[in-house]
Amino acid sequence: MLLIPLVEDSKNKNFSTEKGLSLFIEINGEKIIFDTGKTDLFIENANKLNIKMNEIDLFVISHGHADHIGGTSYLDSNILNSTLIYVEKQCLNNDFYFNFYGIKNKIGNNTPKIGGVKFNSLYKINNNLFLLKSEKRESTNKYQINEIPDNFEHEIHFIVIENNCLNIFTGCCHSGIINLLETTKKLFPDRKINSIIGGLHTRSYIFHPIKLIKLILNLKQQQVPILILGHCTGKVVRSIISIFLKNVIKIETGKKYKL
Repeated sequence: MLLIPLVEDSKNKNFSTEKGLSLFIEINGEKIIFDTGKTDLFIENANKLNIKMNEIDLFVISHGHADHIGGTSYLDSNILNSTLIYVEKQCLNNDFYFNFYGIKNKIGNNTPKIGGVKFNSLYKINNNLFLLKSEKRESTNKYQINEIPDNFEHEIHFIVIENNCLNIFTGCCHSGIINLLETTKKLFPDRKINSIIGGLHTRSYIFHPIKLIKLILNLKQQQVPILILGHCTGKVVRSIISIFLKNVIKIETGKKYKL
């Protein structure tokens, strides 16, 4: 499997960057884009890497926040009409907000008219590709969907099976990485997890040391061979995790990872 990040927060001397995430994945001849960042930057960087949008077989959008779904607005109408785009229906036609001490900041939704899927825990694309929702989700009043607290039922994760092992792609993991791993093991009890790739939404854990210790202990217990982390994981938190776990790799825009 080939992984190439098209958009990620960290500065990069060879590629433009923005706050957001977009990953190009190629497996068994299928070309996939997981999340599209906030703008058309994922297309610009893809062009630099000779990745053509009209050759993408399917898109997977993790959730309704603009830094993950916003780039779909810049896709050509022919691609929108002819390419499979997997997104949870709740991501469409709703407004998403971040509530900071009573001040609401809109963080989505500006998306084209595309279809969506609705499912409980697991959605099968084919024998090697699945969409998954965490059965348990961390609760917070900071995020809202329209006028109510967002329980992130619209958040989906992407499972890629290769060599009988699971590779888990997550955009922000608002539901919590431990919850996600528990659900994954429940739904795929006979398969080992090879990698976790994406953002863990743990940037604020530097102010919550107990949460950070629990996270490190849980990740260590899971014994996942590869952790490719970036975006909302937080640079400092990723660095701390890498002190205790030697399998942590930084997501870098434009870099090729062979898994």
